[in-house]
Amino acid sequence: MATKVPWLRIFVEGVVIIGSILLAFGIDAWWEGVQDDEAERDALELIHADLVADTVDLAAVERTSQRHLGAATWLLENWDDSAPDFDAVAMAFADFLVWAVIQPQRAAYTSTSLKDANRLGLVDNDELRALIVSYFEESQVYLIQRLDRAFSEREALLDAVSHHIRWLGTERDAEGRLSMAVRVLTPWRELQQDTHLAFQLAAVRAGASSSLSAAQATRTANVALRGMIEAELEARW
Repeated sequence: MATKVPWLRIFVEGVVIIGSILLAFGIDAWWEGVQDDEAERDALELIHADLVADTVDLAAVERTSQRHLGAATWLLENWDDSAPDFDAVAMAFADFLVWAVIQPQRAAYTSTSLKDANRLGLVDNDELRALIVSYFEESQVYLIQRLDRAFSEREALLDAVSHHIRWLGTERDAEGRLSMAVRVLTPWRELQQDTHLAFQLAAVRAGASSSLSAAQATRTANVALRGMIEAELEARW
């Protein structure tokens, strides 16, 4: 006598097995998505913190660049005067002794595996991802290049003027900020004849103008990126 095949039970069991497999895959995919979302949120929060830290250095660079630009411009504009205010000359040269060091914050961009492990795809928003790359790979890099140039020009100027001035130490200006004080040793007419010094002043003016523009552009990029990250975090979390 032929044995009856339990097709219904086999079908049900097959459906249950396939359903269990699909459910397991679905749970894995869901859990992986949750982990990716958490990783994206953590990365964006860390990047945002680095951007906030950058703003302090950027403000210092802007102030210093403006200071150097103003001092170099004033000296060059008065270079042909017969008797400029010698105290103002000393103050202008003293401005070049002040320097702002910037250390761009990149830890969140590099150490969270966004860049090094090529996981920038964790950031779902294409525009946001592009802005992140642009800021850390372009804006920061260009700013450092401009600052390196400005620093080199400033060092050359300080070397050129070293035998004309004497550093008197550190004082505080009218607003309570630390500032350098110098005394000009060389008579103005002799100073005017130092063409190398005049050339270096022009180079410092160009370098300061360039670093100021780079710092302002980086600050603009920083503000835009911070705003987009804040919007993304608020909208999704």
